[in-house]
Amino acid sequence: MSATITPLIVRGQIADPYAWTWLAADPSTTHLGLALVRPRPRKVFWCTVLKGLAVARWDDWMWEERVYWLAGKLRENPLPRGVPFQAVAYEWPYSGPNPEVGLMLGHVCGFLVQIAEANGVPVIRVPTTTVKKALSGRGDADKQAMIAAATPVIRRWLPRLGDDAEHVADCVGVAAAAPELFLGRDAELHAPVKSKKKQAAAKPSTKKPAARTAPSRQSAKARPAIKATGASMKRAATTGRAAATSRRPGKAADSRGEAQQPRRKRVA
Repeated sequence: MSATITPLIVRGQIADPYAWTWLAADPSTTHLGLALVRPRPRKVFWCTVLKGLAVARWDDWMWEERVYWLAGKLRENPLPRGVPFQAVAYEWPYSGPNPEVGLMLGHVCGFLVQIAEANGVPVIRVPTTTVKKALSGRGDADKQAMIAAATPVIRRWLPRLGDDAEHVADCVGVAAAAPELFLGRDAELHAPVKSKKKQAAAKPSTKKPAARTAPSRQSAKARPAIKATGASMKRAATTGRAAATSRRPGKAADSRGEAQQPRRKRVA
C-alpha cells in the first residue's frame, strides 16, 4: 500500500480517509463480522460477530425478513455512540456457482449498504486478495496469518472472540485497504468525462505498421511457366481440330495428323 496520504476535499474541507473511522464488515453465509477501525494509526474501537445467518428455512425468507433479522442482531450488539464512523467498507464475498449462496450474500451486502445510506456515509467493497495483502503483505495469506497480523490491535477482544477472531481480523484488513481504493474511486468519479472520440485519440495505438514485403521470386518464376502452359494448350487444341478433320469420310490421316490424298488407279 502507498505510504503517502493524499488529501481529499469533502464538503469543502480537506479530509483524509486514512484517519477516518471505518465500519468494516466481513460477510459470509454463516457469520457477519463488524468492526470500527481507524487505519492510521491503526486502532480498533469496537467489534462483534453476528452468528446464525444460515438458520433453518433461510432460503424461504423474504428480503424484508432477512433485513429485520440482521437489524435485530445488530441491536443486541449496538455500535458505540461515542465513536461515529465516516465510511462503510466490506469484503467482496465469493458466492461460487450456487445462486442461493449468491442471493444470501447479496442481501447481507445490501444490509450494509442500507447502514451507509441511513448514516449518509460512502460505502466501498474491497476484493479478498487486497484485504489479505493490506494486512499481512501477502494476497494468499491463510486465516492464522491474518489473525497474527491483526493481533496487536485486537488482543483485548481475543478472549471473547475465540474462534471468531478470523472475522474481526478480516475487518481490520478491510479497513486497511479501503482508504486507498476509496481515493482511487473518488478520483475516477470526479475526473472530467471525455467523449469516445477523445478517449480513442488519447489512447496510444497498439496496431503495428504493415511491413513492406519484397516482390516474391516464386511468383516471377511462375509467370513463364504459366505462359508455356497456355502455349501448350493452344497447340493441343490445334492438333485436336486437325485430327477431327482427318476423320471425315474419304480421307485418312497419317501419324502427323495431316490428311492424305486417295491414290489413283492405274489404267492399263
